[in-house]
Amino acid sequence: MIESQRLGCIYDDEPLGFKKDPMGLAEKMKVQDPLEEVDMGHGLVKRPTYISTMIDKDFKVQIIELLKKYKDCFA
Repeated sequence: MIESQRLGCIYDDEPLGFKKDPMGLAEKMKVQDPLEEVDMGHGLVKRPTYISTMIDKDFKVQIIELLKKYKDCFA
């Protein structure tokens, strides 16, 4: 009875088709776009999120306002 309930599965030692680094290097990825931390909390509880430092200052202000307004919608 238990054998009739088996699920068809494919097992792969290398998930998502990514191959392991042949050199075995543990070098971390480098940042492409520097980020700035923005706190979405109320002061007592810190809720950090990050935005690009390369965007225009006016646009950055608008993004921060949007993030704070809808902070419960963003993970």
